[in-house]
Amino acid sequence: MSIFLSPDTWLSLITLTTLELVLGADNLVMLSILVSGLPKDKQDAARKLGLAFALITRVILLCGISWLVGLVKPFFYLFSHPFSMRDLVVIVGGGFLIYKGSIEIYNLWSGKHSEAHAAKGGVFWVAFQIALFDIIFSIDSVFTAVGLSRHLPVMIIAIVIAMAFMLFFSGFLVKMITAFISVKVLALAFVVLIGVHLFTGGFNIHIPKEYLYTAMGFSALVEVLIILINRRNPKAA
Repeated sequence: MSIFLSPDTWLSLITLTTLELVLGADNLVMLSILVSGLPKDKQDAARKLGLAFALITRVILLCGISWLVGLVKPFFYLFSHPFSMRDLVVIVGGGFLIYKGSIEIYNLWSGKHSEAHAAKGGVFWVAFQIALFDIIFSIDSVFTAVGLSRHLPVMIIAIVIAMAFMLFFSGFLVKMITAFISVKVLALAFVVLIGVHLFTGGFNIHIPKEYLYTAMGFSALVEVLIILINRRNPKAA
Protein backbone atom coordinates (compact mmCIF):
# COMPACT_ATOMS: atom_id res chain seq x y z
CA MET A 1 0.00 0.00 0.00
CA SER A 2 2.98 2.32 0.27
CA ILE A 3 2.85 2.97 -3.47
CA PHE A 4 -0.39 4.94 -2.97
CA LEU A 5 1.45 7.43 -0.77
CA SER A 6 3.35 8.66 -3.81
CA PRO A 7 1.88 11.51 -5.93
CA ASP A 8 3.28 9.80 -9.04
CA THR A 9 1.07 6.80 -8.34
CA TRP A 10 -2.07 8.93 -8.22
CA LEU A 11 -1.04 10.78 -11.37
CA SER A 12 -0.50 7.52 -13.23
CA LEU A 13 -3.87 6.24 -11.92
CA ILE A 14 -5.70 9.31 -13.22
CA THR A 15 -3.87 9.13 -16.54
CA LEU A 16 -4.53 5.41 -16.94
CA THR A 17 -8.21 5.76 -16.06
CA THR A 18 -8.63 8.56 -18.60
CA LEU A 19 -6.90 6.53 -21.30
CA GLU A 20 -9.00 3.46 -20.51
CA LEU A 21 -12.14 5.56 -20.86
CA VAL A 22 -11.04 7.04 -24.19
CA LEU A 23 -9.78 3.74 -25.61
CA GLY A 24 -12.90 1.97 -24.34
CA ALA A 25 -15.28 4.10 -26.43
CA ASP A 26 -15.26 1.62 -29.31
CA ASN A 27 -15.91 -1.27 -26.94
CA LEU A 28 -18.78 0.68 -25.36
CA VAL A 29 -20.42 1.17 -28.76
CA MET A 30 -20.02 -2.49 -29.71
CA LEU A 31 -21.39 -3.59 -26.33
CA SER A 32 -24.45 -1.37 -26.75
CA ILE A 33 -25.17 -2.70 -30.24
CA LEU A 34 -24.93 -6.31 -29.10
CA VAL A 35 -27.13 -5.74 -26.05
CA SER A 36 -29.75 -3.75 -27.97
CA GLY A 37 -30.57 -6.88 -29.97
CA LEU A 38 -31.93 -8.61 -26.87
CA PRO A 39 -35.40 -8.20 -25.35
CA LYS A 40 -35.51 -5.28 -22.94
CA ASP A 41 -35.95 -7.53 -19.91
CA LYS A 42 -32.63 -9.25 -20.69
CA GLN A 43 -30.53 -6.25 -21.70
CA ASP A 44 -29.35 -5.25 -18.22
CA ALA A 45 -28.31 -8.80 -17.35
CA ALA A 46 -26.31 -9.19 -20.58
CA ARG A 47 -24.71 -5.76 -20.16
CA LYS A 48 -23.57 -6.41 -16.58
CA LEU A 49 -22.46 -9.99 -17.25
CA GLY A 50 -20.57 -8.95 -20.38
CA LEU A 51 -18.70 -6.20 -18.56
CA ALA A 52 -17.90 -8.59 -15.71
CA PHE A 53 -16.40 -11.05 -18.22
CA ALA A 54 -14.52 -8.20 -19.91
CA LEU A 55 -13.09 -7.03 -16.57
CA ILE A 56 -11.88 -10.53 -15.76
CA THR A 57 -10.24 -10.97 -19.17
CA ARG A 58 -8.46 -7.60 -18.91
CA VAL A 59 -7.07 -8.46 -15.48
CA ILE A 60 -5.89 -11.82 -16.81
CA LEU A 61 -4.19 -10.07 -19.73
CA LEU A 62 -2.44 -7.72 -17.32
CA CYS A 63 -1.28 -10.58 -15.14
CA GLY A 64 0.04 -12.38 -18.22
CA ILE A 65 1.91 -9.39 -19.65
CA SER A 66 5.05 -11.48 -20.19
CA TRP A 67 2.97 -13.68 -22.50
CA LEU A 68 1.52 -10.62 -24.25
CA VAL A 69 5.01 -9.32 -25.00
CA GLY A 70 5.58 -12.47 -27.02
CA LEU A 71 2.58 -11.61 -29.20
CA VAL A 72 4.39 -8.64 -30.74
CA LYS A 73 7.40 -10.68 -31.85
CA PRO A 74 7.47 -11.59 -35.57
CA PHE A 75 5.57 -14.83 -36.16
CA PHE A 76 6.15 -15.10 -39.91
CA TYR A 77 7.17 -12.93 -42.86
CA LEU A 78 5.15 -12.18 -45.99
CA PHE A 79 6.94 -10.31 -48.78
CA SER A 80 9.59 -9.29 -46.23
CA HIS A 81 6.93 -7.80 -43.96
CA PRO A 82 6.85 -9.27 -40.42
CA PHE A 83 3.54 -10.35 -38.94
CA SER A 84 3.12 -11.05 -35.22
CA MET A 85 0.31 -12.88 -33.45
CA ARG A 86 -1.01 -9.50 -32.35
CA ASP A 87 -1.19 -8.42 -36.00
CA LEU A 88 -3.17 -11.53 -36.88
CA VAL A 89 -5.57 -10.97 -33.99
CA VAL A 90 -6.33 -7.36 -34.97
CA ILE A 91 -6.58 -8.24 -38.69
CA VAL A 92 -9.12 -10.98 -38.02
CA GLY A 93 -10.91 -8.88 -35.39
CA GLY A 94 -10.97 -5.79 -37.60
CA GLY A 95 -12.22 -7.79 -40.56
CA PHE A 96 -15.03 -9.23 -38.48
CA LEU A 97 -16.02 -5.78 -37.21
CA ILE A 98 -16.21 -4.52 -40.81
CA TYR A 99 -18.37 -7.51 -41.72
CA LYS A 100 -20.53 -7.23 -38.58
CA GLY A 101 -21.17 -3.51 -38.97
CA SER A 102 -21.79 -3.72 -42.72
CA ILE A 103 -24.20 -6.67 -42.49
CA GLU A 104 -26.16 -4.98 -39.70
CA ILE A 105 -26.48 -1.78 -41.75
CA TYR A 106 -27.61 -3.84 -44.74
CA ASN A 107 -30.19 -5.65 -42.61
CA LEU A 108 -31.58 -2.31 -41.45
CA TRP A 109 -31.68 -1.02 -45.04
CA SER A 110 -33.38 -4.17 -46.39
CA GLY A 111 -35.88 -4.31 -43.55
CA LYS A 112 -34.52 -7.50 -42.01
CA HIS A 113 -34.33 -7.66 -38.25
CA SER A 114 -31.08 -9.25 -37.15
CA GLU A 115 -32.11 -8.64 -33.54
CA ALA A 116 -34.08 -11.86 -33.69
CA HIS A 117 -30.87 -13.79 -34.30
CA ALA A 118 -29.16 -12.09 -31.37
CA ALA A 119 -32.09 -12.90 -29.10
CA LYS A 120 -31.82 -16.61 -29.97
CA GLY A 121 -28.33 -16.73 -28.50
CA GLY A 122 -29.51 -15.41 -25.15
CA VAL A 123 -27.80 -13.44 -22.43
CA PHE A 124 -24.71 -15.63 -22.09
CA TRP A 125 -24.00 -15.62 -25.84
CA VAL A 126 -24.15 -11.82 -25.99
CA ALA A 127 -22.01 -11.55 -22.82
CA PHE A 128 -19.45 -13.89 -24.37
CA GLN A 129 -19.30 -11.74 -27.52
CA ILE A 130 -18.80 -8.62 -25.38
CA ALA A 131 -15.84 -10.26 -23.62
CA LEU A 132 -14.41 -11.50 -26.93
CA PHE A 133 -14.56 -8.09 -28.56
CA ASP A 134 -13.09 -6.51 -25.42
CA ILE A 135 -10.00 -8.71 -25.81
CA ILE A 136 -9.53 -7.43 -29.36
CA PHE A 137 -10.11 -3.81 -28.34
CA SER A 138 -8.01 -3.94 -25.17
CA ILE A 139 -4.72 -5.39 -26.45
CA ASP A 140 -3.29 -1.96 -27.23
CA SER A 141 -4.69 -0.39 -24.06
CA VAL A 142 -3.06 -3.11 -21.94
CA PHE A 143 0.34 -2.34 -23.47
CA THR A 144 -0.33 1.37 -22.86
CA ALA A 145 -1.17 0.68 -19.22
CA VAL A 146 2.03 -1.28 -18.70
CA GLY A 147 4.02 1.52 -20.31
CA LEU A 148 2.55 4.12 -17.94
CA SER A 149 2.70 2.18 -14.70
CA ARG A 150 4.69 -0.77 -13.43
CA HIS A 151 2.36 -1.39 -10.50
CA LEU A 152 -0.26 -4.07 -11.20
CA PRO A 153 -2.72 -2.85 -8.50
CA VAL A 154 -2.75 0.63 -10.06
CA MET A 155 -3.49 -0.79 -13.51
CA ILE A 156 -6.28 -3.01 -12.17
CA ILE A 157 -7.90 -0.13 -10.25
CA ALA A 158 -7.83 2.03 -13.39
CA ILE A 159 -9.56 -0.72 -15.36
CA VAL A 160 -12.19 -1.23 -12.63
CA ILE A 161 -12.99 2.51 -12.58
CA ALA A 162 -13.22 2.59 -16.39
CA MET A 163 -15.53 -0.43 -16.36
CA ALA A 164 -17.76 1.26 -13.77
CA PHE A 165 -18.12 4.26 -16.08
CA MET A 166 -18.88 1.95 -19.00
CA LEU A 167 -21.54 0.18 -16.93
CA PHE A 168 -23.19 3.52 -16.19
CA PHE A 169 -23.07 5.00 -19.70
CA SER A 170 -23.81 1.78 -21.60
CA GLY A 171 -27.35 1.69 -20.21
CA PHE A 172 -28.05 5.14 -21.65
CA LEU A 173 -26.44 4.26 -25.00
CA VAL A 174 -28.45 1.04 -25.29
CA LYS A 175 -31.67 3.03 -24.78
CA MET A 176 -30.61 5.56 -27.44
CA ILE A 177 -29.74 2.84 -29.97
CA THR A 178 -33.01 1.05 -29.29
CA ALA A 179 -35.12 4.21 -29.51
CA PHE A 180 -33.52 5.91 -32.53
CA ILE A 181 -32.65 4.04 -35.71
CA SER A 182 -30.36 6.88 -36.82
CA VAL A 183 -28.28 6.47 -33.64
CA LYS A 184 -27.93 2.75 -34.33
CA VAL A 185 -26.76 3.42 -37.89
CA LEU A 186 -24.26 5.95 -36.58
CA ALA A 187 -23.00 3.43 -34.00
CA LEU A 188 -22.66 0.74 -36.67
CA ALA A 189 -20.74 3.15 -38.91
CA PHE A 190 -18.38 3.74 -35.97
CA VAL A 191 -17.91 -0.03 -35.62
CA VAL A 192 -17.00 -0.27 -39.31
CA LEU A 193 -14.47 2.57 -38.95
CA ILE A 194 -12.89 0.91 -35.93
CA GLY A 195 -12.75 -2.32 -37.91
CA VAL A 196 -10.90 -0.53 -40.71
CA HIS A 197 -8.54 0.98 -38.12
CA LEU A 198 -7.74 -2.43 -36.64
CA PHE A 199 -7.49 -4.20 -40.00
CA THR A 200 -5.09 -1.70 -41.54
CA GLY A 201 -3.12 -1.51 -38.28
CA GLY A 202 -2.42 -5.22 -38.60
CA PHE A 203 -0.62 -4.41 -41.86
CA ASN A 204 1.31 -1.61 -40.15
CA ILE A 205 -0.82 1.07 -41.83
CA HIS A 206 -1.78 3.30 -38.93
CA ILE A 207 -4.80 5.60 -39.09
CA PRO A 208 -4.72 8.00 -36.12
CA LYS A 209 -7.59 7.07 -33.81
CA GLU A 210 -8.01 10.73 -32.91
CA TYR A 211 -9.30 11.38 -36.45
CA LEU A 212 -11.92 8.66 -36.09
CA TYR A 213 -13.05 9.84 -32.66
CA THR A 214 -13.23 13.47 -33.81
CA ALA A 215 -15.31 12.60 -36.88
CA MET A 216 -17.68 10.32 -34.99
CA GLY A 217 -17.90 12.72 -32.05
CA PHE A 218 -18.95 15.53 -34.38
CA SER A 219 -21.47 13.24 -36.09
CA ALA A 220 -22.87 12.21 -32.70
CA LEU A 221 -23.20 15.87 -31.67
CA VAL A 222 -25.12 16.65 -34.87
CA GLU A 223 -27.40 13.64 -34.27
CA VAL A 224 -28.12 14.77 -30.70
CA LEU A 225 -29.00 18.26 -31.95
CA ILE A 226 -31.36 16.78 -34.56
CA ILE A 227 -33.10 14.66 -31.91
CA LEU A 228 -33.49 17.66 -29.58
CA ILE A 229 -34.81 19.87 -32.41
CA ASN A 230 -37.33 17.22 -33.47
CA ARG A 231 -38.55 16.83 -29.90
CA ARG A 232 -38.90 20.58 -29.42
CA ASN A 233 -40.46 21.15 -32.82
CA PRO A 234 -41.96 17.93 -34.29
CA LYS A 235 -42.97 19.78 -37.47
CA ALA A 236 -39.28 20.28 -38.29
CA ALA A 237 -38.84 16.52 -38.78
